[in-house]
Amino acid sequence: MKKAIIPMIIICWIGAVYGDEVILTTDRTLKGIILEETDTAVRIKIPMGEVTVPSEQIKSIRYDWRENAEKEYEHGNYMRAVEFFERYLKQETKKTREREEVLYKTGMCHIKLKAQEKALQRLEELMKEYPVSRRKPEAELETGRLYLEQGKREQAQERLKRAAGSHLREVSSQAEYYLFIMEKERKTEDEIVTFCEDYLKKYPTEVKTPEVVYQKTEIAYTRIPKEGPSIKSIPNYKEITDLLEQITEKKATAGAELLQKTYHMMTDSYDKQARYPEKHRAMKEYAALKYPNDKEQQAQWLKQQADGLRDKGEISEAITLYRLLTVGNFKDTSVAKEGYFQLGKIFKENVDIKKMNEYYEILIKEHEDILTEKNYMDIISGYRFFKEYDKAIIIAEKMIEKFSKGNYEKDALFTLGLLYREKGNLKKTKEIWKEYFQKYPDDIIRKSMIKNFMEASDEN
Repeated sequence: MKKAIIPMIIICWIGAVYGDEVILTTDRTLKGIILEETDTAVRIKIPMGEVTVPSEQIKSIRYDWRENAEKEYEHGNYMRAVEFFERYLKQETKKTREREEVLYKTGMCHIKLKAQEKALQRLEELMKEYPVSRRKPEAELETGRLYLEQGKREQAQERLKRAAGSHLREVSSQAEYYLFIMEKERKTEDEIVTFCEDYLKKYPTEVKTPEVVYQKTEIAYTRIPKEGPSIKSIPNYKEITDLLEQITEKKATAGAELLQKTYHMMTDSYDKQARYPEKHRAMKEYAALKYPNDKEQQAQWLKQQADGLRDKGEISEAITLYRLLTVGNFKDTSVAKEGYFQLGKIFKENVDIKKMNEYYEILIKEHEDILTEKNYMDIISGYRFFKEYDKAIIIAEKMIEKFSKGNYEKDALFTLGLLYREKGNLKKTKEIWKEYFQKYPDDIIRKSMIKNFMEASDEN
């Protein structure tokens, strides 16, 4: 009795969650999710795990395509959804409203999966079996777009013209856009602008609206004189950025390719207006778009832009981008240390010793591996300049330990003696320079200086 009760409990519990059914020759029913069906067996997932049932033990199979397929379709799991839809279409051949909807969604799944021929097959099948289908306008739009991508212009134009006459705005607006793209090469710039303005009045918020805004903006951008006083062009660039901001406000529908072109033009337009905070924000957003979910690549791209600005002499902008690499989410990337390093280098070149030391000090604490002997000497000189002898001594001793056989070890040891001398610790100075005298007896200039100091200190 105990064994008989357990399967019943399992089956009832499964029935509340799963919809696929495998009916065995014993008339027992297994409910779950069918993972695979072959000529020899069926693999089904039940709460107790996965079970493989040989075909000779199976009486029949029922798929609950609605629960599984619709859920996967809504969640964007098109590979899984299309499996359920295709199974349904093999089983259900009668013309029903349900089959009509499944044909459409199967075609859309194949489009999402870049399977053009399979998508065309199912959508053409839909329009043939259901000539007055409520899904016919969408099917005409999608087949027209697919034919256009395949270079079949006559078939594309025929479908798109019919779709353009649809009462559904989301269909007619896209169809009109694709028909415009087909004829764009034959149009003058003024004709393109006229189309864009008319389209935007008619369809201010549809799927292809951002694309049309970009088409209009691109012409306005190319018409701005690239030579002569740039100040005269500022109003033009202001118009450009206003239009481009309309696109970035609709990121969800604009698409990655369009947004990349938009941010590229936007960055240049902000630059021409000297609107640097907006420019840098656009660069950061572009990096996020170009490398989604990859902070390392984003940071690397921003560093490349900062390097370019530095090489062009745009030091203030370069500093802003390098600083961006050292804060927020970028602080934990491997590129952050490059930001600190370049900031220290820039401030050294601009004789801002205090700022140089600020960034190099962070590197010593967090990214010591990036610093060279020369960097250490720069830090020592910086601290010495501000009479921060204790800090300078710590760095000098650290450097001598780290680069015991380096090119600058000789200079570091001599400077360490100077630091103790300037600090007033003559005993330590004498001790260090004695070591120097023994290690580098051929240094005539410094040898003479050290000898004079030692003689003077002995007299005292």
